[in-house]
Amino acid sequence: MVPPRAVTVYSTRTGTSPLSNTACPPKHVLLDNGSLGKISKSSSPGASRCGRPPLVNPDFADFTRSCGATGLTARTPGELDDAMRELFAAGGPALLHLYTDATLV
Repeated sequence: MVPPRAVTVYSTRTGTSPLSNTACPPKHVLLDNGSLGKISKSSSPGASRCGRPPLVNPDFADFTRSCGATGLTARTPGELDDAMRELFAAGGPALLHLYTDATLV
């Protein structure tokens, strides 16, 4: 699916810039494979985390909604098309939290 207009997202290691005042509000697709990258590797069995509880990814769509933007979620391939349509139909900044299977990468 190709959006009817240009889509721009400026991301950094610390977050996404406030582009909500631009003519084209950002649409962001976050791919979540349930892993925390390097943090997960250091938390694997045999690695000491000093008894701390396991780390889990937050619900990014819920967090996005709490900030006043559109937050969407797709957990299955069947939900993807509708979620993408909603993402690009949103009048302001929007995020799609797309759950993926880490074993397929």
